[in-house]
Amino acid sequence: MSVSEIDFSCVNSSRAWKDFKELAKESMGVHYQEIYGFPPVYLKLDSRDPKNVILFKYESFDGPNDPGEGSITKKAFSEAFRRLKNSSKST
Repeated sequence: MSVSEIDFSCVNSSRAWKDFKELAKESMGVHYQEIYGFPPVYLKLDSRDPKNVILFKYESFDGPNDPGEGSITKKAFSEAFRRLKNSSKST
């Protein structure tokens, strides 16, 4: 299924964020996740703010202090989700 096939009226950003955090918990920075449209990625919760920040890296993390290649905040995730949901309404 592609992103364009998802019925966003049935999904809210809070639920999607919780599901994304679950992927990070499962990955723990050592097991890669496959997300449609992206190369395999390793995710983990940021120990400084695990409720609001997920770290990512394209190879496994080198321990608990590895900051990864970038971060995804809950705010940025919610904004991207809102934009995608709005764009799906116009198609």
